[in-house]
Amino acid sequence: MCLLIAFSRVYLGAHFPTDILGGWIAGAAILCAYFLAGGWIENALADRSPRAGLIAAATLAFAMILYRPSPEMLAPAGAFLGMAAGFHLCRRYVGLTAQAPLGGIGLAGRFALFARFAIGAAGTAGLFALSEGPMAALGGAENYQLFVFMRFALIALWIFAGAPWVFRAARLSEASAIHYQEHD
Repeated sequence: MCLLIAFSRVYLGAHFPTDILGGWIAGAAILCAYFLAGGWIENALADRSPRAGLIAAATLAFAMILYRPSPEMLAPAGAFLGMAAGFHLCRRYVGLTAQAPLGGIGLAGRFALFARFAIGAAGTAGLFALSEGPMAALGGAENYQLFVFMRFALIALWIFAGAPWVFRAARLSEASAIHYQEHD
């Protein structure tokens, strides 16, 4: 899939081959950094209060916008903030595990995986569709870019916290053993 997407970007003239190569190198570097420091980062997050993680996520999201203040950065910055907030909410209140549901990959496990996919995709598509009308109506508004930021933050929040909460409530997933310690 990565090769096909890369080929399509060059074929359609959207990127130069050096752009694709640079993206692959950056992705490989991020992956290597995660393999080297991922466990340490996860343990550091688990030892801190969710408030500290949310403040760090908001700071990084706004730093993304300040680094490149353009309308194109609002969607990824909002999505990053929503992902981080959803991660912390899910970890603290939902406790979802992404392991094989319902005791393994039998018929029930496969059904649970399909149901989780369908619920998550339907919720994401629904939020996108529901927000399309207000976004079109606000197209000329002075604060339009703020609405773009909020739209992507809320969609990412659904993906990282809302959908997992629905999965747990519908008993399509088991609880995770990892939760935040209580901090005030």
